[in-house]
Amino acid sequence: MEQITVEQALSYTRAGDRVQIIDGETELYTGYASLLHEETKERIAHRLVKKYHYSLDIRHKDWERRGLMPPIEPDEIAQYSFSDLQLSVYTQIII
Repeated sequence: MEQITVEQALSYTRAGDRVQIIDGETELYTGYASLLHEETKERIAHRLVKKYHYSLDIRHKDWERRGLMPPIEPDEIAQYSFSDLQLSVYTQIII
């Protein structure tokens, strides 16, 4: 299996894609690909990717009122909205 760097993995995303970059147990970044700080990008650009996949974040719209687990980004608008659920798709890059 060919290995890729974080820089290469990010090149597969679009500006409006939501990305989550995780280093071991530490979440380095969660948000839109276009808003990833250049300093962070440069610092991790040449690190090898251990896992690259998509992750769904499905939560109840009234998660807070019901005392449920919050979405990955509680202040962001969900990409898809159903009668009582909200869904966001993240590209997860694990290094």
